[in-house]
Amino acid sequence: MRPVNSNQLMPYRSVCLSASFTILLACPLLAQNAASTGERRTMTAERMTSEEVIELDGLLDEPSWQRAVPATDFIQQDPVLGGTPTERTEVRIIFNRDHLYMGVLCFDSEPDKMLGNTMKRDEFLRADDRFMWVMDTFLDQQSG
Repeated sequence: MRPVNSNQLMPYRSVCLSASFTILLACPLLAQNAASTGERRTMTAERMTSEEVIELDGLLDEPSWQRAVPATDFIQQDPVLGGTPTERTEVRIIFNRDHLYMGVLCFDSEPDKMLGNTMKRDEFLRADDRFMWVMDTFLDQQSG
C-alpha cells in the first residue's frame, strides 16, 4: 500500500462530508432504532449567530461547530445490529433561520481498510463503510 499525504485526503474529506449530507436527506432507511434500547435519544442543536457563515469545505473549524455539543453515543447496525461501535463518531448539528447543518467526524483506527467502492450517484451504499442518520420528525421511532 502506498503512503497517502494529506493533500490526497482533501477530496476524500469533501466526498465524505457531501455523502453525509446526502444520506441525511435521502437515505432514511436503515437508521439506528432507539426503540431497541427502550430509551429516547436526543441531541442538542446549536443556533448560529446572524453573522456566522459556514463554509462547506469538510472542515468543522467555524466557531459554531466548536460551541455545538457532539453526540457520541451511537449504536451500530452492521455487523451486529444494536452493537457497540468499534470506532468513535461525533455528530454536531448547527442551524440558522434558513439552514440545518450536520457535521460528522467518523474516526477510524485503520483508515487504509475503509471500504468505498460505490461511485454511482444516488446509489445505496450497502457494501461500503458508511454513516447514516434519520430524523424522527413524527416522534414515533418508526417513520423518519
